Amino acid sequence: MALVAFEERKESDVQTTDEGKKAVQMFYDIKSGKYEAEKINEFYNEMGSKGYDEWAKVVNFTEPQEIIKQVYDKEEEGGLELSTDSTMLDVGAGTGVIGKGLFEQGFYFMDALDASESFK
Repeated sequence: MALVAFEERKESDVQTTDEGKKAVQMFYDIKSGKYEAEKINEFYNEMGSKGYDEWAKVVNFTEPQEIIKQVYDKEEEGGLELSTDSTMLDVGAGTGVIGKGLFEQGFYFMDALDASESFK
């Protein structure tokens, strides 16, 4: 199963909130070494769920929708064709976008984990 890469847009392409601008800057700051990988939960706690959702809009982050589609698409279409009575575990669930999308498709047996305490 191949994941589809997202096409990053410039911040100026999308109107966003101050939280969104902060989140975009935080992701750029990762490259500078400002954040330690071992403390990823602190990174996301600082960003907050609203900031993350705004970042996703700014960069046109479509992976959650692609993952949801691949879970229920038929195998011949490149999907997993999982039964809606399958049990799911979403590790790194973030704001729960994938879980919400799967729920809308009839998947009800799900658990989610995330390192960030601020994402609910």
